[in-house]
Amino acid sequence: MTMQRFRAPFLFDGTRLRQDVAVVLDAEGRVVFVGDDSQRFESVPEIALPPGALVLPGLVNAHTHVELSAQAGTLPRALQTTREGADESAFLRWAGALVAARPSFDADARAAGRTAAAQALVRFGTVLVGDVTNEASTVPCLQAAGIEGCIFHEVFGWNATRLDASLATIAAEMPEKKAECAAAGFRYAPVPHTPYTTAPEAIARLRALAGDSIGAIHFLEHAAERRALEGGEGAAAAWLESLGLTDLPWPKQPAVDYAAALGLLDGKTLLVHLTVARSDELSRIAAAGNPVVLCPRSNLFILGFLPDLPAVLAAGAPLALGTDSWASNDDLDVLGEVAALAAAYPAVPLETLYTAATWGGARALGFPDRSHFSVGARPRPFAVPLPPTTDPLRTLLAHRHLPRSPLGSS
Repeated sequence: MTMQRFRAPFLFDGTRLRQDVAVVLDAEGRVVFVGDDSQRFESVPEIALPPGALVLPGLVNAHTHVELSAQAGTLPRALQTTREGADESAFLRWAGALVAARPSFDADARAAGRTAAAQALVRFGTVLVGDVTNEASTVPCLQAAGIEGCIFHEVFGWNATRLDASLATIAAEMPEKKAECAAAGFRYAPVPHTPYTTAPEAIARLRALAGDSIGAIHFLEHAAERRALEGGEGAAAAWLESLGLTDLPWPKQPAVDYAAALGLLDGKTLLVHLTVARSDELSRIAAAGNPVVLCPRSNLFILGFLPDLPAVLAAGAPLALGTDSWASNDDLDVLGEVAALAAAYPAVPLETLYTAATWGGARALGFPDRSHFSVGARPRPFAVPLPPTTDPLRTLLAHRHLPRSPLGSS
């Protein structure tokens, strides 16, 4: 590819909306120029954009489970409720239904689901993902679709013997897995599932194995998790007991204290969901510098309520967005998360939410030179032909069906 240029009627640059902006990309798709006067680049081939087109950097889905995509549209949806009125067992019912139905999807169905998910992500303009996997099976389809990011190899369980075997296997295979992922444009790290489904010794060993790599963990997603961690009781504790896991060493201390003791407040582990986190907990997380990844439509699907976005923003935590799995969402479009939050919290500036869906997600995943328009960055942009509007960011949310066409080198 050679250098290319375009002039965007509207451009979201990763932090703010701009109008009538010229952009020049080099042969690798990196920004050479962004601004008004691009006369010195007149000899560079130009990409023609329709009047009123909105150009955005590639989207970042910072938390998804491509592996579960075959089960899209097959699981129960919670009734909408409030954080205070939510059923503590809602998540466990959803997870139970997911696990119970899993054997009915054979290898071919699961492979087809993964491929469909990767293709959907590309249609939506996604260029980076934080993909959680148990089978480590998603890299080929994501690579084939031109998507990069982080592969989080998830580990859960309390049985010491099984965990020892799993962790030994992961440790032995890590050099090869990291090399394979790197060749495909991904970074690999083993991660725990949650603080209540993964034994503390295993969490410590996983963090040691991951070293300086970006990690991730589902945290404070529902009230049953908090009750298990802080009191050793409630629906989650009872569920584990029903599986034969009795007399577990519950920390019986504040959840964020426990996370800190496990080394998870390290400034680099993505804390996903935080749907029931309090303001004081969010402030402590923000002080540690850990990115927060919200998956609002998944929370509505599974739990029936949204995370407290204003509290997250007030705390100042770095914010990214994810769709979670297609089995807990209507689609894998991270702009759907923007739309859900914008509708629920109209006082929050749209630019804040678009940033979380682009550069905020890229930074959270450890790719700070992606998904924004600054000289030297690699935005991998796309354009959307909007109807006449003076508010293109809001108009796009109302017209998410419009085609998103990639621009420049990938």
